[in-house]
Amino acid sequence: RLSRRLLSAASVAKGASQLRAAIRRLVNKSWLERHLGTDIPQSPYVLVLLHYQPEASTSMVAPRWVDQERVIEQLSINAPAGIRIVVKENPKGFGWRGRQYYSHILALNNVTLVHPSVATDALLRGAAAVFAITGTVGMEGIALGKKVAVLGRPSYDFFEGARKIDRPEEIFDHMRD
Repeated sequence: RLSRRLLSAASVAKGASQLRAAIRRLVNKSWLERHLGTDIPQSPYVLVLLHYQPEASTSMVAPRWVDQERVIEQLSINAPAGIRIVVKENPKGFGWRGRQYYSHILALNNVTLVHPSVATDALLRGAAAVFAITGTVGMEGIALGKKVAVLGRPSYDFFEGARKIDRPEEIFDHMRD
């Protein structure tokens, strides 16, 4: 009975799908290990920590901003000269996004991608500002006295130092204030 269950078409299809996903994640991790930096960038920079997706805080609370790579692109395009955009992958999502996701971001001259193993507190301390859709990194930035811009409606958006913005590029006005 067990052998029939294990060899059912649905079980075989599900197992093959899981195997393909595991292989794809391993290939992505290998590519990411070669392309994500481990050094803390020089200031000034805006820190962006990617959300794990799918996630309620982006998919349901801020659905307009679910395409994080487009948000990064807008930050890059609108950044004043000399300001870098530093992007750190979420450790839980490491390997789920790979070359197809990151190759466009890597092509942006003023964007630096850092490995999830880089200490977030060190990145926060060196940042000129923190950009968040809804994540808790904004609260951490506020605690460190950083200017924080949020696109969504996180629980901390009323604190001094946090500014609710409507478009990613508005963070640079917040930095000038």
